[in-house]
Amino acid sequence: MAAQNNIEAIYPLSSMQQGILFECLSAPESGAYIQQLVCTLRGNLEVDAFQAAWQGALQRHAVLRTLFVWNRGEKPLQVVRRKVVLPFEFQDWRGTSHAGQHQRLQSLLKSDRRRGFTLSDAPLLRIFLLQTSHDAYRLLLSFHHLILDGWSLPLLFKEVFDAYGGRIGVEHLQPAPIRPYRDYIQWLQRQDLSEAQTYWRQALRNFHSPARIAAGFTGHLNENNENDEIYFEQKIQFSSGETARLQSVVKQQGLTLSLFVQAAWAILLSRYSGEQDVVFGLTVSGRSANLAGIEAMVGLFINTLPVRVQVQPEQPLRSWLKELQARQAELTQYEHVPLSQVQKWSEIPAGARLFESIVVFENYPLEASLLQGNNGLTIEDVEAVEITNYPLTVTVVPHSDLRILISYDRRHFNDAAVARMLGHMQTILLSMAATRDPFIREVAWITPAERGQLLVDWNQTAAENPLEESVHAMFEKQARKNPERIAVTSGARRLTYAELDERANQLANYLRRLGVREETFVGLCAERSLEIVIGILGILKAGGVYNPLDP
Repeated sequence: MAAQNNIEAIYPLSSMQQGILFECLSAPESGAYIQQLVCTLRGNLEVDAFQAAWQGALQRHAVLRTLFVWNRGEKPLQVVRRKVVLPFEFQDWRGTSHAGQHQRLQSLLKSDRRRGFTLSDAPLLRIFLLQTSHDAYRLLLSFHHLILDGWSLPLLFKEVFDAYGGRIGVEHLQPAPIRPYRDYIQWLQRQDLSEAQTYWRQALRNFHSPARIAAGFTGHLNENNENDEIYFEQKIQFSSGETARLQSVVKQQGLTLSLFVQAAWAILLSRYSGEQDVVFGLTVSGRSANLAGIEAMVGLFINTLPVRVQVQPEQPLRSWLKELQARQAELTQYEHVPLSQVQKWSEIPAGARLFESIVVFENYPLEASLLQGNNGLTIEDVEAVEITNYPLTVTVVPHSDLRILISYDRRHFNDAAVARMLGHMQTILLSMAATRDPFIREVAWITPAERGQLLVDWNQTAAENPLEESVHAMFEKQARKNPERIAVTSGARRLTYAELDERANQLANYLRRLGVREETFVGLCAERSLEIVIGILGILKAGGVYNPLDP
């Protein structure tokens, strides 16, 4: 009876919540959608007042007191508790060295992620407060993505720190009225999706499979080793000068940095996959202006939607960017439509993904939420640890020094490949900003180090050439020595030295009958195959000179 009395409300999930819940139940050990935020707090912090401020936020926002229930064959529901107690743990690390503190924090992050959350028990968030010096604390906020998104964090932090200021007698700010998350769910249920269906069917017409990144990126995770992390993250940071140059170019062209990065990622996907028609996911705020008060609501509103881009090498970069900008404006009208529904309207086969990578642009500066108060605290070194269920997540953090982070599934991508990927992204972005209006094909992507490797290191090919013996004569000697060894393969096809020598001789005899003699030029037009090797050897054996032709 007590449990029944502690129920405030029961209502359905949003489509985004349903998708996340499905992924979590499908792979409960993955750690996906467990969010961690770490930051440094500086000042004379009163721990009890700080804890009470957080507890007050839980009582104010129903979504922070929410749990989830589900039964096979029935739609899941979210249940709001009237009262919950926030798990809050304080630890004093002042006796530990700086290096030791860093090591302890990394260990705590890992163990906290593995601990996860029981989705049928509220609250789905907890706090660790770690004192590292007399006036410095590390705050670790862990929460499940089912109840919060990144855009909600500044709202929540501002409210907590305003309440903290009131509790320590510094300032008494009256919290603004809020709308409960339940209002958003009801608004979603009233939406007519007929126009959205027309838009998305047209936008994804004739797109049948996501772009596949070429070989060389495959994962190397040893799944039998429990110490290996399935998901990993690497980042690259632009200098302040490079960041200023990017921001200046973006401003001059009337674009956004987010669009500029999306364009760079589209170019990179096209170069990697060899496809000109690419699709990736874009995380949007999902806060429709049609619902009054949504900008101040706390909960899960973000959505991930497909962005389809045609990367035409001969198109000028600037006109292409303007086209992307216009399509982006169209997309925002339908950003509340759940991805699961968009997927059904697409021509992608059921069960397959629309895209393998997503781009996230973090334009919610958490530090700013604390600078407006007079509570004696400042916030620094904000870091978010986020894992999605996508093999690749590109996160853009637009500080004064732009940062790009790639989190990835190591079962699909190896560490060295992702490091190269970050270098390629940096090169593309700087190349887009360096030239006034290049063609897309002129946008550089090979890093300076790779260019040096290609042109210098790997070009040291000088070797002694035995001029007394021709290439085909050396091949014939090898064929006599090892006739049964494999000489050449192409896919599943292969030829031994004896078979290749026999085929080349047949071609040479045929060419001699056609009149090929020494120094006769013979055009050779073929795709990469066994036949191109047979052709080269046959022409040489006939005495001719082969002239490769591009098919």
